[in-house]
Amino acid sequence: MMTFENCTKKALTAAVGLALGVAAMAQARAEATAVAFAKNELHDFRIISSVGFTIVGTPTRNTVNNASFSGFPSQTFSDPQSLGSASSAAQAQSGPNVAFIPKNTYTLPSTFLMVGARGDSDTAAGSPFDPAGVPMVRNVAAARALGGSGANGNSAGRNTAEATVTLVTTATGTITFNFRNIFEYYASSTLNGESANGSISNTFRIANAAGVTLFTYAPAAINTGCGSNSGFPPPATPCDTSSVDNVNGDLFNGTSQNLVAGTYTISLLTRSDANVVVTQLPEPGTMLLFGLGLGALSLSVRRRKGA
Repeated sequence: MMTFENCTKKALTAAVGLALGVAAMAQARAEATAVAFAKNELHDFRIISSVGFTIVGTPTRNTVNNASFSGFPSQTFSDPQSLGSASSAAQAQSGPNVAFIPKNTYTLPSTFLMVGARGDSDTAAGSPFDPAGVPMVRNVAAARALGGSGANGNSAGRNTAEATVTLVTTATGTITFNFRNIFEYYASSTLNGESANGSISNTFRIANAAGVTLFTYAPAAINTGCGSNSGFPPPATPCDTSSVDNVNGDLFNGTSQNLVAGTYTISLLTRSDANVVVTQLPEPGTMLLFGLGLGALSLSVRRRKGA
């Protein structure tokens, strides 16, 4: 026979178990996090022609920043300028806790303090055809989302820096892209179903007057990234890769084949991307209602047996 004391003990055990379950769920919700980050900086960027040339028209450059976070307005900003002028589009931010990060923040640690997505970029004044080149072309993307955050489960940051110039060469010769690059990409996730991806890309192309691409320089080391899926690799040992020389940047040098005298369009596209998707965990209140329902069902069954 079920005594009052036994009933009380079982009820207390069930209550404690339910409380621990809710607490564990709340802890899991607090720890479930997906983080992605990508930084891509070109320094001392130069375009060197082995023969004489004339620039045609008005060369252009632009920076474009994008950020989106589920349940919040997305943002896109651009700042088109003539080649040689500085370009710095407004920082794009989206999410519940990201606005505190100031523009031109290109470090990973700030990402762990935010919830949302951001994209930012800026280009210093200077012509790539000058001996000193363009001192700096840099961009960053970051995204961080918390598991179980309802509609706020997806986050994406992206930015792009691009430039286009058309020139006419006077004789057969080569064109060289010379620069240093400081980069970092990072990704980590916590729970099954979460994912995070950080990547960078840098592509330089030369096309003829008909628009046919004749030469592409896209070094593998700066056209890559990494991801974390379902907690692997975890935050304790994340995917985190950076340039060898994080002070001056790793040196890159790409030279085209011989190009006959003619009209050529040179384009540069450098970009960073960060994307995360998190697991939608049940709310603690949902777990509580589920537990109470089980308790009521158990009590109903025991009453029937007692009858």
